[in-house]
Amino acid sequence: MIIPTSTNGRDVVLDEMYEAIVYGTPLIHDGMWARANLEVCVAALKSAELREEILLEYQVSVPLGVKKSNLTSKR
Repeated sequence: MIIPTSTNGRDVVLDEMYEAIVYGTPLIHDGMWARANLEVCVAALKSAELREEILLEYQVSVPLGVKKSNLTSKR
């Protein structure tokens, strides 16, 4: 995903939430995505500390049919 320099990752998630509430668009960044994202952050810290590979368990794919344009901010 390429985030335009005029926006940040938070803008993308907030735009997605707006689209879901107003238009009923399915969420990409849901609870499962949040857990997977946190897992990556924790694993990076743990890997640096232990100097070893950390296996991930909770990673999720982007749902089928999601267009790339839905992954970037509309602001």
